[in-house]
Amino acid sequence: MELGHIRTYSNAYSIHSSSRNRQDDEEALKWAAIESLPTYQRVRKGVLHGVMGDLKETDLTKLGFEERRGLLDSFLKKDDSNEEYLQKLKHRIDRVGLKLPTIEVRFRYLNVEAEAYMGDRALPTVLNSFINRLEDVGHCLHLLPSHKRRFSVLRNVSGIIRPGRMTLLMGPPGSGKTTLLKALTGKLDPELNFSGVVTYNGHKMHEFVPERLAAYVGQDDIHIPLLTVRETLGFSAKCQGLGSSYDMLTELLRREKLLKIKPDPYIDALMKASVLKEHKEDTVTMFSGKNSGYIEGNITISGHQKEQATFARISVYCEQEDIHSPFVTVYESLLYSAWLRLPPETNWKTRESIPGVGRIGDNTNPANWVLEVTTRAQEEILDVEFADEYKRSELYSFPSKYSQSFLSQFKACLWKQHKSYWRNVSYTAARFLFTVSAAVVFGILFWDLGSKRRSREDILNGVGAMFITITFMGTQSVSLLRPMIVAERIVYYRERAAGIYSAIPYAVAQVAIEIPYMLLQVVISWTITFAMMGYEWMASRFLLTLFFLFISILYFLYFGMMIVAVSPNQVIAAATSGMSYTIWTLFSGIVIPRTRIAVWWRWYTWICPLARSLYGLVTAQYGDVHSTLDSGETVAEYLRDYFGFRSDFLWVVSVVLIGFVLLFVSVFTYATKALNFQKR
Repeated sequence: MELGHIRTYSNAYSIHSSSRNRQDDEEALKWAAIESLPTYQRVRKGVLHGVMGDLKETDLTKLGFEERRGLLDSFLKKDDSNEEYLQKLKHRIDRVGLKLPTIEVRFRYLNVEAEAYMGDRALPTVLNSFINRLEDVGHCLHLLPSHKRRFSVLRNVSGIIRPGRMTLLMGPPGSGKTTLLKALTGKLDPELNFSGVVTYNGHKMHEFVPERLAAYVGQDDIHIPLLTVRETLGFSAKCQGLGSSYDMLTELLRREKLLKIKPDPYIDALMKASVLKEHKEDTVTMFSGKNSGYIEGNITISGHQKEQATFARISVYCEQEDIHSPFVTVYESLLYSAWLRLPPETNWKTRESIPGVGRIGDNTNPANWVLEVTTRAQEEILDVEFADEYKRSELYSFPSKYSQSFLSQFKACLWKQHKSYWRNVSYTAARFLFTVSAAVVFGILFWDLGSKRRSREDILNGVGAMFITITFMGTQSVSLLRPMIVAERIVYYRERAAGIYSAIPYAVAQVAIEIPYMLLQVVISWTITFAMMGYEWMASRFLLTLFFLFISILYFLYFGMMIVAVSPNQVIAAATSGMSYTIWTLFSGIVIPRTRIAVWWRWYTWICPLARSLYGLVTAQYGDVHSTLDSGETVAEYLRDYFGFRSDFLWVVSVVLIGFVLLFVSVFTYATKALNFQKR
């Protein structure tokens, strides 16, 4: 039995060995056939296993999606497959003595200096922007001295980045790491003062095109958002072309043929597929996409459940690129957060009430102090559990969901909105520049039109001028405000998730901050237009028309804010607003007077905001004018007969317009609280 067993094993081994020899012979014949091909065809051919496991000659330019996936799967089944692939690739190149091109970067005595305003002059307020720009112009003309301070970003930095190595650049925030990388790739801001020498293999930067050899990729790279990762890499590969990889591969194949070296078939196929133009981008993209993973599991903090009423008050999640208002300083952001997060009775004594925890020293970093006194080792020394101490403290029991009252939340949000608006120079300056420019243009177009009241055409021209003033100022103001509201909404999502305030005080503050800006904007605009159009200077008429214009532009703004609040993005908000403006114009009474609209459609004129605005503005200016037209009727009678406008009905129109303002504000507030279009 024992001999028979040995004989059986020997027969099986002999059969297996014979089968393997036949496969090797078959593979050798396949390689011999490929080696006899011209270089152009040999680069495009490979030997791979078929569906049945048999070896066959394969045209790598005609690989389908599944074949390419299978080719990658053969290497990416193990965790160290990427390293194994690179090692095999290096071994194949080294054994034929092929030298790959290398780049050595040397930099000597790099100095980068910048000029900037310091202190309050650096804040982006409207006044600072005007003064700084005026000073820059005067300094260029050698009329004024510059108050900018010069400071060094890099000073006498030298070093070598050797080929074949990974160089790690480390340093604290603000130490100049990004500036150094941009200097080495030729991407520095032209306004910076740069000196020093950077060479690539001994060649200075002006002797070649740096973009072909080096690239700076920031933390947040910018790509077309509507293209997938595969399409983005494919686009890049199509733009770059084959490069020198194709020449390197043909030289590699030539040397292997000369030395009679047979490569690993799958290494050979991967190298060819990654170089060939037909599938270069697909193979590289698939290889990048397979190196991914995910993390799953449960997270607990001191055994407590994550509840909004407590969790957001005691924990903070900060991303690498956290989201804050770009027009509020770091100090103001921290002050704003502390204002809303901490109860009034919070002080240092609250933190130091645990026996054994020393007081924070002067000029000590608070973050470092907290890390030092809350370590596990410190708990063992003090024989306490900080989590249990916190549960027994007054801070653990919150009387309400938020630290501050509604009024305090509103004041804090209004304070931040004021900072954001006043320092947003592009928005504020464009807003008032547009107001003055539009008022002057309208004044020139409708010069002295208000004093002409001899015919119906004169009155219609005046009505048309008022309509254009309302619609143009209203729609353009919304167009300027919409990006601002969208940007603030992103910050609001982050702050609401932190649980520092409720949605209602935020929305009310957003509404309230618009009132003084819009009031000043309307006063400037209407004063210029009123004077240039030649309206009769009566205090009652000026103030009444000013009120109707102000309330009209205000509901335009709040309508735009409401549409943004109920829309997932700015594109949909703009399209919805445009469609609404068209319907308002159609039923405003300027195209077809209300008295001539079909009876079953007249009801809409009462709920059309623009129709009520035109009613109020025209009636406030012409409703009590009893001068006779050339048609024999008075101005007031013409307005009543043609438009249906009556001066004794102005108080109703005022109430309706105020109602529209309150309606749009209410919907905006509710949508801000109830809807969430955040994608992460």
